[in-house]
Amino acid sequence: MPFTENAAEAHRERIKMQTEQNVPTSALIIAAYLTSDLNLAAYLLALDYPLRGLNGPPGQRAFTFANVAEKDVEAFYAGAKVDARKLLGALRDLKGLLAQRGRP
Repeated sequence: MPFTENAAEAHRERIKMQTEQNVPTSALIIAAYLTSDLNLAAYLLALDYPLRGLNGPPGQRAFTFANVAEKDVEAFYAGAKVDARKLLGALRDLKGLLAQRGRP
């Protein structure tokens, strides 16, 4: 999926900038984390991060989560495991939310 690859590349670039600024990524908490990656959003929801919003026009939606630990985002891109039922439930809920918000 090219979209997921773009999100992963953006994340790697953000990590690179933090490393250059000597910010330890393991201690970083992002107050309002935005992602347009549906799979990452489902992963964060499965980890019980609260979904704060869905922004943007149809086809360009971004999910907003509160107080996300950077280490959890890194873990997702590294292939971390999460409970399958929670992940599939979160994916179903997010797809339903996207379909609902896509209607006029």
